[in-house]
Amino acid sequence: MRALGLAAAAVATTAVLLLTTGCASLLPGGAVTPSPPPRGVVQPSVLCSDPALPIESGEEPAPQATRPPAGTVPPGFAPVAAVECGFGTPVTDAAGQWSTMEIRRYEGDLVPLRKALAEPDDPTPRNQLCAAVAVVGPALWLVDATGRAVEVRWPRGVCGSIKPAAGKAIAALDLVSTRVVKQRLMTPKAELDTGCGGALKPDFPAGAERSPETTPPHPSGGEASSAPPAPPADQTPPGPGDTARVCSYATAPGPGLTLGNGTTLPIATFVSGRTLDHEQAVQALAEAAHGGEASACARTATRFGTLQPLTADGEVSGGPYVIELDGCRRVSAHGGPTRVASPRLLAVFG
Repeated sequence: MRALGLAAAAVATTAVLLLTTGCASLLPGGAVTPSPPPRGVVQPSVLCSDPALPIESGEEPAPQATRPPAGTVPPGFAPVAAVECGFGTPVTDAAGQWSTMEIRRYEGDLVPLRKALAEPDDPTPRNQLCAAVAVVGPALWLVDATGRAVEVRWPRGVCGSIKPAAGKAIAALDLVSTRVVKQRLMTPKAELDTGCGGALKPDFPAGAERSPETTPPHPSGGEASSAPPAPPADQTPPGPGDTARVCSYATAPGPGLTLGNGTTLPIATFVSGRTLDHEQAVQALAEAAHGGEASACARTATRFGTLQPLTADGEVSGGPYVIELDGCRRVSAHGGPTRVASPRLLAVFG
């Protein structure tokens, strides 16, 4: 079976990575020319698992701690096949949804491919306008009759783009086998079943707490204003059969996410989730929408929850509420004021 242009289309189907200048020098005429690529290192076999993108399913050998860079074909190495390690379509099993790697083996006349791989990189002219991103091809290995393999480098064109000749040469070969291996568990089964996201970046305002002697605390741990505010503008009352999804998250030790203004947000990971029935959803949404406005609070929360309104068909209806399950115990009303989470609302999360 022919490759049907799969390799030639690799530039359009593989990962998009940011361009970096790498090792380059400025010629007197102003053009930038890359340094010569290293010579490829022969390995006992093809190693598709990369330290930067390891195959965590165990379906391929663990990556080397220090992997030699892709390079040119070393003298004396006689390849009989080419192997690409590229991104595949996600698959789902009992554990959840996995990213995959597609390992494609090509055979045939490798002379045109070897000739294309021997092409030098093109210099980039002075003042050349280059895109902020470039598409990089899959890992490419040449394999000899004994199974030994060397990772070879795709020759680069202007601005570091991949030159098309090698891809065209692979497309002319016979695609003799394709193997899909699970790479990384992207979404555990519990997240798929509940519809909850895998992580949460809660953003609550911080500030000095008021003295408990001057302002009586709310029974749930926050402080309430005298008049509860109106529900958010995008939140409509639940209709017949409407429900809501609740998801629980907990923060792990770590620096969190630092924003451009210097603010650091915690990163909370998924713990559990479920869908409320109609009666439970009506009560929980009312509690979230009508809580009293919370005052400034500096206590750090480690547990969070989300309350997502759903239609009777399971479609999202309005923005989610984010709730601190400990710490200040507040409700963020997706663009509205920060409110106090009542004990009845907190009880929904267990």
